[in-house]
Amino acid sequence: MIDIHCHILPFIDDGPKSIDDSIEMLRYAEKDGIKSIIATPHSFNGVYICTSNTVKKSIERLQYEINNNKLSITLFPGMEVHLCEQLYQKIIEKTVVSLNNSRYILIELPVQFVPPNFKEIIFKLRLKGYYPILAHPERNFVVLNDPEIIYDFIEWGVFIQLTAASVLGFFGSKIQRLCKKMLLNRQVHFLASDAHSLENRPPALSEAYKKALQLLKDEKYAKTLIYDNPKKVIDDTSIDIYEPIRKKRFFIF
Repeated sequence: MIDIHCHILPFIDDGPKSIDDSIEMLRYAEKDGIKSIIATPHSFNGVYICTSNTVKKSIERLQYEINNNKLSITLFPGMEVHLCEQLYQKIIEKTVVSLNNSRYILIELPVQFVPPNFKEIIFKLRLKGYYPILAHPERNFVVLNDPEIIYDFIEWGVFIQLTAASVLGFFGSKIQRLCKKMLLNRQVHFLASDAHSLENRPPALSEAYKKALQLLKDEKYAKTLIYDNPKKVIDDTSIDIYEPIRKKRFFIF
């Protein structure tokens, strides 16, 4: 399995506070069956200031410790970038890092709302050849109360990533039900851990994968979420897209 969204680098954001914490998280991930991780510290002006050089040096140091501890996980660079109007400019200036320096960039919305210029930002990224992957939209208040908006996001060219813990009910039954609906409607392209620590969302995907497989009864689609599509992000190739299923609405006059 490949985890495309994981706060595994120490000292940078609200993830692990030490190298030892990172190594313990990596041991956990290895036992769960994760072979590769894209390290995605927060990039959020005024809250978390993270540079491409910071990510590069931190990955080099942590990979050295991985090798010393004889772990079999490979790290790749990335960031979870908070949505802003200057996003494309930040990519050009290399102040933010796409996933393994590919065309795919992990973005996150504010928790409480969807910015009115979201569509415009997405279109600009797509015109410049970048593919946005939206992190954990199931935890956004607007999406949670109006799930139909996910169809719009996908039509604009956004790929969708659910958090494994959301699928398993860690954030409550309402979010879990939304995840179930999104999976059944083929509105999901990635499952990722969004791990921060062993206590707060550990780096695990296997249980969420089993849950998705049990729900979908479609091994091929379930596998795209935790291996095929993540591998294509690392390789910077086109990912598999399933046409979202729209449920028919019945009106009573």
